[in-house]
Amino acid sequence: MSAELDIRVSTRPSRVKTHPAKADISILLGNDEWPELKTYRLFQRCFVAACSPSFKKAEKIDSHKSLNGQTLIVHENKADAWDLWAKQLGVPAPVPNKLMRFDSMSEIARAAEQGLGVALVSWPLSADWFRNGALTRVFDDEIETDDYFYLAHRPEDEARVEVKNLTDWMLDELKDVA
Repeated sequence: MSAELDIRVSTRPSRVKTHPAKADISILLGNDEWPELKTYRLFQRCFVAACSPSFKKAEKIDSHKSLNGQTLIVHENKADAWDLWAKQLGVPAPVPNKLMRFDSMSEIARAAEQGLGVALVSWPLSADWFRNGALTRVFDDEIETDDYFYLAHRPEDEARVEVKNLTDWMLDELKDVA
């Protein structure tokens, strides 16, 4: 990748429907619903229940039932995520003592890392938190969503060497994610 390339990271709420006019490359979440863009499927969005290792031990969370009465953490745009999680697993939906909502997945992971409750975190985006021991899976369960992350750019930008180089580099870096 070129050292002369400027990179600006701008996070937006999930399901951004358009490629920003000033962006060369975007990472979008959805179902390849951008026919005007050149897209590359990166990986499927999955969720896992996670918390800090000390929280799991202190709260003795050892079954799906043990989530009842816990503080559950969820994304603001996915308020029904715990119900969907339970339905996909075929278990009763947990009845929380408290529900904490955040508007970014990184804040959800940080809240869980700080021992504030049990979160549904996006996998594989949260993999570093698990690798460094900040988070632990509450259960082995992993639920899949219908959404995928896509790398996207305008078709006419494909010929630009800096867009091609960045696209190639990102695809190479993310080829083993999932």
